[in-house]
Amino acid sequence: IEKNVDGVIHAGDLFHRSRPNIKTLTDTFSQLQRLEAENIPFYLIVGNHESTRDKQWSELIEELDIGHYLDPGGMQIGNVGLYGQDHVPKNRRGELMYEYRRMDTRTNILVTHGLFEQFGMGDWDMERVLEQSPVKFDAVLLGDNHTPQTETIKSTPVTYCGSTERTAADQREARGYNMITINGSDVNIKHEKIDTREFTYIDIDVSEDTDTN
Repeated sequence: IEKNVDGVIHAGDLFHRSRPNIKTLTDTFSQLQRLEAENIPFYLIVGNHESTRDKQWSELIEELDIGHYLDPGGMQIGNVGLYGQDHVPKNRRGELMYEYRRMDTRTNILVTHGLFEQFGMGDWDMERVLEQSPVKFDAVLLGDNHTPQTETIKSTPVTYCGSTERTAADQREARGYNMITINGSDVNIKHEKIDTREFTYIDIDVSEDTDTN
C-alpha cells in the first residue's frame, strides 16, 4: 500500500498448513481486505503446504472477492498476461502439457510453485516448462524455496522471492519479497527486505567430550 503497487502476486503457500487456525484465517482475510479497500488486486496460486483434497483456499478467497486465482488460462491485465501453475506432485507431472492460453499481451508472466533442478534442488525441470509452453514468458515467479534466488533460464529471468516470515530456526537471512517492474516487455526484479519477528540465535559448539545430558 505504501509503495502504491498495481497488484500483489503470491506464488503459493499463503498458509503454512492446509488447515490454518481461525486466528490465521481472520488475520489473513483482514490484510487482504486492506488491499481490496485500496484497489490493489491480490493474485494467488496453490502451493504444496496449503493444498487440500477438495475445495482450495484460493476458491474461498475468490468467493469473498478479496483475491484472484491464477490458472493456465491466464488473466489479462492491460498489456500483461498473468498465468498460474499450482504445485503439482512429481507423480502427476508426466500428465502436464503446459497448454497456457495465448493472449494478445505484450508481456507474459508465469507464477508457479515447486523446487526446480536449475536451482540445484528438487526434481522439476524449468527448461521443459519453458520449451513446451506455447506462450513466451518474460519472467517466471516461483514459490516453495524460502531463500531468495534468481537465475536466467533460456533467456528468461526465473526467481524465488523467498518467504516473508521465518518458518524454521535455520532461516537466519532477512525475509523479503520481490518488487516487479514492467516496462514494455522488459521485466525488472528487485529484492526488498522487510522487518519480521526478531530471532535470537545461540550457537553451541559440541565436541566429543561435551556432556550433553
